Amino acid sequence: MPTTYTPPTSTPPETSYELPNDGEEISFASLMTAILEPLAYGIAYLGNNIAAGALAATNAWTGANSFDNITATAGHSYKVSSRAETRTTPLRWVRAAGAFTEGPLAFVDDATGGVCAAMIDLPHGQTLTGLSLFIDPIAHAALPAVMPSWNLKSIAIATGVASAALVSKTDATVLGSYSSYHAIEATGAAVTIDTSANVYYITYTNESGADDEINTSLASMATYTIQRTTIGED
Repeated sequence: MPTTYTPPTSTPPETSYELPNDGEEISFASLMTAILEPLAYGIAYLGNNIAAGALAATNAWTGANSFDNITATAGHSYKVSSRAETRTTPLRWVRAAGAFTEGPLAFVDDATGGVCAAMIDLPHGQTLTGLSLFIDPIAHAALPAVMPSWNLKSIAIATGVASAALVSKTDATVLGSYSSYHAIEATGAAVTIDTSANVYYITYTNESGADDEINTSLASMATYTIQRTTIGED
């Protein structure tokens, strides 16, 4: 009577098999073991996993996968699992109040307490977790009474209305480090960037009050950290 062979479907087939050489005698049993059963095994495994979606045409992976490099050709995208990424972007500062001298690399204040602003390009769909501006004050004998600060805000495209501050930071650098180039860094933010509905901008307010000085340089760039969670490239 015929023997029923039910191939496994949950584990991948073997990666190599011993096949008979040309001219060798072969029995039906060895034909089954060497050729027919592995063939049936492979077909059953593919059929089961395609039906389950593990080998679907959308290239969905069912286990943990990591890559050193991914190259996506035009018209294709890839999925990036959640991970932190830090980027630097140029800023074009404009004066909002006070007096500044504009340069290609920095905005230099000519009076204390000045305010300037710049649009910032942030990647859609990502979560902003940190943002830094960079200043280079002249020598100070003491910290100014009002330290420099900045705010990140958005403007709704549909209405033109500005939001409340999404992220804010006041410089907390100690005196010994304040009189040299340093970052005003905010961490621990959680702002979801939506460029389909908003544009984003930063306002910077320079030091003022007792012990303030002029000629603080504000660098024409910002560094930000995002938590990548979406599909695609940006």
